Amino acid sequence: MDITTLGVQIDKMQLVLHDDGAIWSRAELLGYLNDAYDDLLSIGRCTTRLTQICVPPRYGFTFCYEWEDAFTDDAPSRMMLWPALTNLYRCTYYWEAEFLEGVTPTESRAGITQDWERSHIADADHHFVYALPHDTDLIRVVRWNNKRLNGTSVRDLDSNDSAWFRRVGEPWWWTEGTNRRGTIELYNLRTDYTQAYNPQDFTEGFARYFNGSRTYTVDSSVWTNDYAYATNGDRYTLDHAVPALLTGLGWRFTFASLTTAYDSTQQWELEQVQGTVPTTVGRLRGTFGWERLFGVTLEEFAVGTIRGITSEDRQYFAVGDTTGGIRALQSSVDSVEILHTVVPDVDLGEDDEPGLVPACAMKYLRYGALKRALQHPGPGQNPKIATHYSQREQLGIKFLTKLSDLGYYDRVHVRASVDGEDSTRLPYARLPSNYPSVW
Repeated sequence: MDITTLGVQIDKMQLVLHDDGAIWSRAELLGYLNDAYDDLLSIGRCTTRLTQICVPPRYGFTFCYEWEDAFTDDAPSRMMLWPALTNLYRCTYYWEAEFLEGVTPTESRAGITQDWERSHIADADHHFVYALPHDTDLIRVVRWNNKRLNGTSVRDLDSNDSAWFRRVGEPWWWTEGTNRRGTIELYNLRTDYTQAYNPQDFTEGFARYFNGSRTYTVDSSVWTNDYAYATNGDRYTLDHAVPALLTGLGWRFTFASLTTAYDSTQQWELEQVQGTVPTTVGRLRGTFGWERLFGVTLEEFAVGTIRGITSEDRQYFAVGDTTGGIRALQSSVDSVEILHTVVPDVDLGEDDEPGLVPACAMKYLRYGALKRALQHPGPGQNPKIATHYSQREQLGIKFLTKLSDLGYYDRVHVRASVDGEDSTRLPYARLPSNYPSVW
């Protein structure tokens, strides 16, 4: 059984309703399907996701006034300044807000405009706020460094410590705080700078290479190239020629100098032209893959997208999207890990597939939409049949809830084997086989 588009579901609904758009238009039925889709996921809570967030949290934008947030893109954003006089003013330091409000100013700590700045100063009045994905519906588990945290409220924290939001130490609690919906806070604070691999400009396509001080290796099935070139002029011509001069996989077999206009075929030549003492040994180099049959050393061609990263220190969890691309490579070590249920954050169109529910639950999606169509006041209203489909929709919600419970209790996220006590129960008492039966 395959998941079909909402357009196919509308066709099936029109057959059941014996209506070809005279009473219920396709746009109206599409709206009912989206409403039923939201209910199946939000009430059934069958779809969960594991999200890992770096420390400090990443924000694409910080702003001063709420109206500025309307001009930011989909990246997480946060208002970092202190409001004063009914949001008329914004202040960088806490004492400025106290002065404007007519309160005796106190000694303020450093002011910051991005959370990462908190990792480079001793103390601040600001704390970390972790933004959740847009489609988050319910938080099930929050962990720090693979340790499960306890949920609490701001009221409980206030009753124990007036400065709890500044305490630095091992996190033990998480709370929704007083910020926007879809954010959480952890206390105590860990200000260590521990960032995962986050590909830049991922909206322009998949990451093709890494850079940095670490050593990377490539495991690829592509072992040869279609053509080779030597200089930046060659590359520019090949990139901009219309029609294309060469097609296929190309490889630049020279090293480009960053300080001079020279290109080198050996690493030691590059070191020499850049004014450093050569430390590498020359090797036999070629320009095509077949030359390795004659002792030539060639590079591995990393064709395709990056599928994973391995390390001796930790495992990296590949975070992807619905198209199969890896958008981040993160680890649970010294980071925040959240298990949460998800709901669609945008309405689906007729060509979209409701992929967050299993294929066997498509009928319950139709039942929920039929219920709404038959409940709506108008010429097609039929309360009795609407009640029938409502009962069927409830069966589907119970079914998805059961799936959610099994998925939650069966799923144990561990990094290594855990030695624990044997949890098997003792056997029931058994009578001997010759014990007389009593009827």
